[in-house]
Amino acid sequence: MPTALAVPPGIAPPEVEESEAAVVPGVPEMPFHELSGIFPMMDDPALDELAESIRQHGLQVPICTYKGSILDGRNRYRAARKAGFRLDSYHWREYLGEDPLGFVVSQNLDRRHLTTDQRVQIGLKLVEMYKEAAAQRMKAGTLAPNGAKVSEQVAVAVNVSSRTLERAIEVERKAPDLAEQVQAGTLSGSQAHKQLKDRESSQAIDPDDPLNDLEPELLFEPAPVPDTACWRATSRR
Repeated sequence: MPTALAVPPGIAPPEVEESEAAVVPGVPEMPFHELSGIFPMMDDPALDELAESIRQHGLQVPICTYKGSILDGRNRYRAARKAGFRLDSYHWREYLGEDPLGFVVSQNLDRRHLTTDQRVQIGLKLVEMYKEAAAQRMKAGTLAPNGAKVSEQVAVAVNVSSRTLERAIEVERKAPDLAEQVQAGTLSGSQAHKQLKDRESSQAIDPDDPLNDLEPELLFEPAPVPDTACWRATSRR
């Protein structure tokens, strides 16, 4: 079970915006663990709303740390600083498990209302991490759960189909500009994949090929029908 953690010692000041860098009594400055960056931060209005909630009702869910940095709870931490809320020892928990990545994913997917495209974007971030874990398992001589490939494992983790995730991986690899639009929310994942396929189809046609001007039925000349009477006469000789 996680144990309560007071202010962890030896914490380096995080890189925060100037508006958040002011010293707040009872709120230590802490860096964020790299795994916490898998999920997006709250926008300013949502953060203000959370800060007001903490100011009125206190911090309901503890902030989880791991090896001296915040593993889960970046938004709660930022909101507490914004609200000037004092964090006591019972507001902190140290993660003591062996799968911090799985912990972050499960905690955030369970409590966030994410669209399919948002879950896919998180899955894209997880792919490389899962590949590294797979490489470590190979070195250790252990197999992946149920022998599943990386894309299938990630798809299960973020609750999307493996086909949907693999299409997003294809778009990210072949059309970074479309992938950026999906990340920005101006294009859906399915639209991006369709545009990619349309591009590939158009690129497969050589615009300088004179055959492009011919009618489709003229592209293939039918084979001549043999003269059976001539064939019979010849075969008898």
